[in-house]
Amino acid sequence: RPQGGAAPRSRNGEATPYYGELIMGAKSAYVGEVVPVELRFYFRADAQFDNLQRPTFGGDGFTAAPLSEPEQTEQYLEDTPYNVVTFRSAITPVKTGNIEIPAALMEGRMMVAGAPQGLDPFFDQFFQNMPVPGFGRAENIEARTAARQLEVQPLPKEGRPENFGGAIGQFTLTAAASPKTTKAGEPVTLKLTVEGRGNFDAIVPPALTGADGWRTYAPKETFKGADAIGYGGKKTFEISTIARTDQTATPGAEFSFFDPLKKKYLTLKAEPVAVSAAGGGTPPAPAEDAAAATAAATPRETPKAPVAGAAADIGEPAAQLSAQTSGFQPWARAPWFHALNLALLAAVILSIPFLVWLRRRARKSGQTAALEAALRKARTGWENATDRSTFYSEAAQFVVARLALWDDRPLALVYPPEALARRVADPLDRRELESVLARRDELTYGGGGGSALDPIERRRVAELLEKFAKNNA
Repeated sequence: RPQGGAAPRSRNGEATPYYGELIMGAKSAYVGEVVPVELRFYFRADAQFDNLQRPTFGGDGFTAAPLSEPEQTEQYLEDTPYNVVTFRSAITPVKTGNIEIPAALMEGRMMVAGAPQGLDPFFDQFFQNMPVPGFGRAENIEARTAARQLEVQPLPKEGRPENFGGAIGQFTLTAAASPKTTKAGEPVTLKLTVEGRGNFDAIVPPALTGADGWRTYAPKETFKGADAIGYGGKKTFEISTIARTDQTATPGAEFSFFDPLKKKYLTLKAEPVAVSAAGGGTPPAPAEDAAAATAAATPRETPKAPVAGAAADIGEPAAQLSAQTSGFQPWARAPWFHALNLALLAAVILSIPFLVWLRRRARKSGQTAALEAALRKARTGWENATDRSTFYSEAAQFVVARLALWDDRPLALVYPPEALARRVADPLDRRELESVLARRDELTYGGGGGSALDPIERRRVAELLEKFAKNNA
């Protein structure tokens, strides 16, 4: 796309009706570095477009994140208004060298003015320059971006830390712990958060430092994105730790990554968090385990009954209890465990309709509100219209807005014939609604748009629209 806010021009000097643009966050990158991209497709606001398909994007030498949901905006380029449909993604190169980012393609249809073909060549040329009222045709289009080049470099070997796991970007590291006071055998949860921008998929748990005297377990990790493509956000690692001996602080942590802006490796350090953890959670040492195994293999003497009045030795087995104690049975085999699981499963199944209802309520976004506003505006338009062109324009807009609201998609991405085929079961009603759309196109590109509307025709179309709205509410 030319710079300075100007749209490309066609051969006759007019602003082109549609085109695509690929915007990359960088011209060069390192292997494994995430590069944000935007796919922008421009469609002139004074032209009719429909059946716009989701673009295709991908290629060799890199991986691409799934495209985000489309965002539709309006923009003036010089004096020409355009509807802009934007998709966001991110690419991650997987090999070095110059790789090509292929063009992205968005297909659709555009309604153009036309005339009967097969006339005398002189008249064919005349009608191409001066369209005949009442004639129009749908033309398949391909809005295409230009291919781009990305120079990919290998990560440097010099200065690479031993605990580097492949993280590339700009990050910060913070640490927190809870609870701050524990008894013997109780865990302290160490929470390490890596926040910033980069390839979060490659981020591994930070390395712990000063962990002597602690027993640590595998971390639980969660990620919360700050954008639609996961380029920005924060990744949290929750590590359960149990003090072997009395401790006044948790272990520290180190996290290494490569910063492509500074072109060097960095190591962040999280200082230990002050806690008060009582020791006593240490498992038996290997020598103690061997002694216990030897003692278990040696036949024991019959335990003697405790002497009355003497303090009982906690190491002495209680004979009167051991004779009555049943053997150990895992929970997974206990009847109450199965009953509990069945009850939980039933509760989950019964809650599904409620969760679906909540999800449907939450889906009423800004796009839905905009479509409802367009629906109300179109209804007011055809109810108050006095000329044929305005009446059919607003009536067709009412049908398209209702279909867009039903499918929860932008107006520009609705293809009415396909949507009507899915949504309207009665073939007669479907043909009548298609005739409203066709009449709108005829009046837009043909003549007679300003003539008065026949009251009988108005009533027939109004009843059709009311039926359509009622049966598909």
